[in-house]
Amino acid sequence: LTYAQTHPTRVKGLVLRGIFLCEQSEIDYFYEAGERGEGTGAFFPDAFEEFMQPIKNVAGKNIVDKYHKLLKSEDQAVRSAAAQVWTLYETKLAYLEVSPEEVDSAKTDQFALPFARIENHYFYNNAFFDEKTAIMNNLEKIKHIPTYIVHGRYDVVCAPSVAWKLHKKLPNSKLHFAPRSGHSAKEPVIKAKLQEYMETIWHQV
Repeated sequence: LTYAQTHPTRVKGLVLRGIFLCEQSEIDYFYEAGERGEGTGAFFPDAFEEFMQPIKNVAGKNIVDKYHKLLKSEDQAVRSAAAQVWTLYETKLAYLEVSPEEVDSAKTDQFALPFARIENHYFYNNAFFDEKTAIMNNLEKIKHIPTYIVHGRYDVVCAPSVAWKLHKKLPNSKLHFAPRSGHSAKEPVIKAKLQEYMETIWHQV
């Protein structure tokens, strides 16, 4: 989305999945609201409690800030432990039925460290946007671009309402809420719809 807004003449079509605009309300929904028993924490209170364990004695203004300190620690063991918990939390919530293989992958430094540190780095820095709602504020630039959106009907990582909000502001967009699907692009229904849309847009452009 940000590439298309920066270079609207270079993009002939968009196929998007799991809409996330990096607005503070979305970050709060997935992380901060859990402390109040709201947001994602309302659906997965057990997973959220595990997620909070590494930062229970860490000072900071919010959850993202506290994890940022651990993920940038000079102590490799501290970084690794925090990264695994951060990654495991999202992994458990990304599927309607998470596989043991995905859980095992989230526990490895090879996957967890870059995943957690990059994600947290962007959240901590407001995705390096100048505005809090930068993407939504610049949709006029891409309203002419054919856009196909796939979003899991039961996505608790990125709320379906965000995909709906984006779709309603893009007159040349089509939104498919994938049934029997959570957040991951590996969900069978999401994967199949993405392939269908890629074929569609390929023939259009």
